[in-house]
Amino acid sequence: MHALQHHSLALEFPDHKDTIHTLKTTDAHFRRLLDDYKALSKTIENIETDITPSETRHEEALKRQRVHLKDQLYQLLLAHYYDFNVDFHECIYEACGNSFLAQETRQLRRRLQSFRRLQLRVRGRMPQSLEEHHAIIEAIEAGDADTADEVSRQHVMIQGERFNDLLSHIDQMR
Repeated sequence: MHALQHHSLALEFPDHKDTIHTLKTTDAHFRRLLDDYKALSKTIENIETDITPSETRHEEALKRQRVHLKDQLYQLLLAHYYDFNVDFHECIYEACGNSFLAQETRQLRRRLQSFRRLQLRVRGRMPQSLEEHHAIIEAIEAGDADTADEVSRQHVMIQGERFNDLLSHIDQMR
C-alpha cells in the first residue's frame, strides 16, 4: 500500500486559502476544476487505501491528471492575485494626483509584467505582498505620509531584491 497523502487544495497552497474560497464562490471555471480535483483526489485516495482496486498504470495516470489539474488551478490563483495587485496599484496611482508619474509607472509595470507574474511564484511572495499592501493602506488611512512613503518604497524595491529568489525558483522548476 502507498503512503496516503491528503490533497486538499488549501493544504497544497496554504498561502492562498482566502483566494481559493473567493474563487470557488465567484468563478464557475475555477469551481469546476476544483470539483474535478477533489473527485480525482478521492478516487486516488480510495485506490491507495485499497477501497477501489486498480492497476498501478491506471493509478499513475490519475496522479498525473491530478497534477495537471493542480497546475491549472494554481495558474488561476496567480492570475486572480495579479489582477487584484494591478487594481491596488491603480488606486494608488490615481490617488497620488500626479498624472505624469502615474503614466510612467503604468508603462514600467507593463514592461515588467512577465517578471512580476513570475515573481508571484516565489514561495511566500504573494502573502508578503498582501502584508505590504495592508501596511501601505494603514499608513495612508492614518495620514502618516512618511511611513506610507517608506513602506511603498520598500514594496517597490523588493522587486529587485527578490530577483535572485526568482532565478533560483526558475532553476528549481526546470
